[in-house]
Amino acid sequence: NVLVKNDLLDKPHRIFNLDEAGLGTNPIASKVFVPVSSRTAYLKSACGGKASYSVLFCVSASEWYLPPFIVYKGLHLYKSWTQGGPPGTCYATTKSGWMEDAVYGLNIIKSIEHIEKPVLLIYDGHGSQLTYGTVKSAMANNIIILCLPPNTSHALQPLDVGVFRPLKLAWKDILKRWLRESRLLKVSKEVFPC
Repeated sequence: NVLVKNDLLDKPHRIFNLDEAGLGTNPIASKVFVPVSSRTAYLKSACGGKASYSVLFCVSASEWYLPPFIVYKGLHLYKSWTQGGPPGTCYATTKSGWMEDAVYGLNIIKSIEHIEKPVLLIYDGHGSQLTYGTVKSAMANNIIILCLPPNTSHALQPLDVGVFRPLKLAWKDILKRWLRESRLLKVSKEVFPC
């Protein structure tokens, strides 16, 4: 057992769950019920409502959490994209807009470097996240990686099961309020952090 072997049974502050969530900018991507007699059913929405921003969350078993890590799609990170977010938030860009080895592993290792080791890091074993560079950095920093079987995070990942559903419901409410108050301005990279 990983917990017993590494003396982590009574150290929940050294056990972390890590997962990313895509936060879309379309608050109305849901079912709408209208009478059969309705010829048209629509809701005016902001342009560009198809953007999605990737946010990495890392929470310990003792409910301590690291600041979010936001990754934008792009080649360059502009200062205006990093203002107004939660304190300590980290930002990066990748070609795809999703986590990649270079930004993924280095950010986590840097964020938990002050914690007593070993640290157990539990996350989805998806191939793009489990790379040689990530494993090598983790080993060098006394971080144990426990990968959940790929494509099972909806059932096994604690963040997916207990945190992301309420997060995404709250995010939809934030988007609806933003669109109402901004008079349908899109959620740009400059707006997203706040």
